[in-house]
Amino acid sequence: MKILKTIVSLLLAAAIITVFPATALPASAAAPFSDVAPDAWYYGAVNEAYEKGLVEGRSARIFDPKGSVTRAEFVTVLSRMAGADVTGAGKNAAFSDVKPSDWFFDFVGWGKAAGLVTGYPDGTFAPDAPITRAETAALIARFIRISKYRILPDPDASDPFSDVSESDWFYPGVDAVRKCAILFGKENGRFAPGDRTLRSELAALAVRIHNANEDNQKLAEGFAVVRIDTETGGDVESKEEYVRGSFSLSAPDGREISEDSFRLRGRGNQSWMAEKKSYKLKFDSKVCLMKQSSGDTKAKDWVLIANHGDKSLIRNYVAMQTGRVLDGLEWVPYAELVDVYLNGEYRGVYLLSEQVEVSKNRVDIKDGEIDDPGFLVELDGYAAGEYNREFFKIGNRRYSVKSDCASSDQVIAMKLHLETLLNMAREGDREKIGEYFDLPSLIDTFLLYEFTKNPDVGWSSFFMYLKEPHGKLYFGPPWDFDIAFGNGNDGAHFAGLYAGQMTAANGRYVEDVNEWLAAFVSHEWFREALRDRWNEKKVEIWETLEKCYKEAWLNIDLLERNFEKWPVLHERIFQESYYTLALNSCGENIDWLYDWIEKRTGWIDPFLNSVTFGSEYPGDASRVGVAAQGVTDPLTGTDGWEIADWYPGERIVQIYMDILFQSCEVKDNRIILRLGGVNTLTVKSINKLILEEKMGVDTTRYALVIDEDQLNDGRKMFGGLGHLQSMIWRLTFAVMDLETGETSTSHEYEVVFIKDLSLNGKFE
Repeated sequence: MKILKTIVSLLLAAAIITVFPATALPASAAAPFSDVAPDAWYYGAVNEAYEKGLVEGRSARIFDPKGSVTRAEFVTVLSRMAGADVTGAGKNAAFSDVKPSDWFFDFVGWGKAAGLVTGYPDGTFAPDAPITRAETAALIARFIRISKYRILPDPDASDPFSDVSESDWFYPGVDAVRKCAILFGKENGRFAPGDRTLRSELAALAVRIHNANEDNQKLAEGFAVVRIDTETGGDVESKEEYVRGSFSLSAPDGREISEDSFRLRGRGNQSWMAEKKSYKLKFDSKVCLMKQSSGDTKAKDWVLIANHGDKSLIRNYVAMQTGRVLDGLEWVPYAELVDVYLNGEYRGVYLLSEQVEVSKNRVDIKDGEIDDPGFLVELDGYAAGEYNREFFKIGNRRYSVKSDCASSDQVIAMKLHLETLLNMAREGDREKIGEYFDLPSLIDTFLLYEFTKNPDVGWSSFFMYLKEPHGKLYFGPPWDFDIAFGNGNDGAHFAGLYAGQMTAANGRYVEDVNEWLAAFVSHEWFREALRDRWNEKKVEIWETLEKCYKEAWLNIDLLERNFEKWPVLHERIFQESYYTLALNSCGENIDWLYDWIEKRTGWIDPFLNSVTFGSEYPGDASRVGVAAQGVTDPLTGTDGWEIADWYPGERIVQIYMDILFQSCEVKDNRIILRLGGVNTLTVKSINKLILEEKMGVDTTRYALVIDEDQLNDGRKMFGGLGHLQSMIWRLTFAVMDLETGETSTSHEYEVVFIKDLSLNGKFE
């Protein structure tokens, strides 16, 4: 992700590299340069810079990509990027080699007055000297500090350069441009600080800044401001009783909405107990508060979500944006971050969102009919009220009725209908499921809750709906992700399958398992569909997440201001994990969130594409909802060395000959190991299990030489497994004779790791 934080509108097209004076070119012009080869790294950058009118050639046909840029030219570039009026600035030059007659006199004078350049100890500036890459980095870093540009670190930036030391005078500048991915290194991890900055490099720099500016302008506009004044002049005290008031919204994109009369009440379950309240808005007539609300339609009901327990303030927003990428979901609420003032008092950053409700442009169903209507229900552990009218149970799970019903008989009918469908999901007949379930919304719902590791997946805010009598069951819309993305105690670690799991990583039975998702994921055809959908959407998901991260940092001042009002960074409001509670600012929380997402992606992508998830996942739909002992071992028998029915080769003793003596080819056989926690998945424990315990080999004489990178990747996956779950991981290793140093040929083996927490610590 190349994140350049730009807060001011700049006209770069004619200003960035006008040190090579020429008439501006139309954007559609084709680059005519004969010395810019199509296979050159800078070909695209030079052409794009030329087409955008950012650069000119030395002549009509020559660009001179390897030509130097002088120190005076570079300062001139920066002055024009800053939009500076340099008239008369030359009086500040005071360099012995910068004369009033020089074309760059005022530009260099501006640079000195602005604190960009100081010159050399002997009082010279060396304006005609080629600027080095170290000097370029230093000037850009200073420019960021003094100009209206603000540049963000890029989480995907390169590693520190091998030829730049912290003791070097230019280290701060080089490290800044490295972290921001403005200037890149050369071969072998070098920055080459003493090399000249070339015209090709300056063209690439200009394009990066220009494009980042275009991308960031709208994201950097700030938040809409919502002002609410109650008739009483006081706060909202109830989530049942509305109070009247006036409402206004003023947005940077030009939206100006004002309603003199509307109603306001509190909302939420656990969140209502927090000091920073969430609110439900009900307008007397329909309004459209968002430019991008569903179909640009009007509605009476909207919500303001406090996100008080999410110290990044953006998790719900990120989840909704991600859900929109998963277009198998028919409707995902539009939402945006806003600043809220209540009775003139700043109340913090909120998420203004469409409400999950039945309406033509939200959840569009036929409800309220007497004869078998459609319905919207929520898996809701907080459900209360009149049983069989406002909520019902399936097993020990409560479901709230979110659509109009003519009678309690209709609620009983939907309960029976859902029970039938849940049993169908457990049976797993693909053809029958395709007839009664909307598979696109089901698959995308699973992916969203799985990717985000949302702890509410089996407890609340999980919606399903039937559009019309005898129609398919749809899943969604997604809702309530403030303790997802690693923010909750449960699901804090980035690794491990989560949605619909019957056992957590600590081996305990998950009482709040989502029975629907647990049933579906137990079927191989469904896992294959998940894998295919993930591979189809993962790039688009990642691009969306990068955009959300960028948008947050472009408005970080507004987000940080929330915690001046509510200094709760280290306070546990709901179920926040110790990881997030240890962070010291909203910015740190945003960075931690992005890091978690990056690690989550790094775990889930290989796992969904692995043999383990594709065909050997140990799900068992018949066990969903039963006690913990119902979780089945993926292998037959209790001995970890027994060969399961699916094992394609002969008994494991045959592998012994292959490992030590390479005397036979074992193509499909698998080595089966039972381990405890992730701390037992080490080279030492693998040696002990394979060589010593199973084969009787003297491990003081022989040892396995294992690919450490493969093993570390496997540890990440293994750490996220539940008790008695297994994974199949390909390991490359050979055997070394420790006395002679002789090593056998390396081969790749499929190893089945079974997580048995009763063995924790056995091998350490």
